[in-house]
Amino acid sequence: MTLSGASRLGAESMDCCGAGSVGDAGNISVATGKLLLTGNSQIVTSTQVGSGNAGDIIINATDEVRLSESRLASESIAFATGDA
Repeated sequence: MTLSGASRLGAESMDCCGAGSVGDAGNISVATGKLLLTGNSQIVTSTQVGSGNAGDIIINATDEVRLSESRLASESIAFATGDA
């Protein structure tokens, strides 16, 4: 699997219903031979506003995982409360 050129694979809980909204982000699971992320690409789970936990990122690569100027992240950001 290859992500490049600012590509994004994400599972997010975002503010759809106001500051009091509640909900967890989803999990991401990738099973592949090779995982290559380049050029500011990212795999992210996040909670952005309200209350909820970011999801898990599970990578099962049999051969190689390579990141170049890219990121894997599970985060609770902005005005969110919850675990990353």
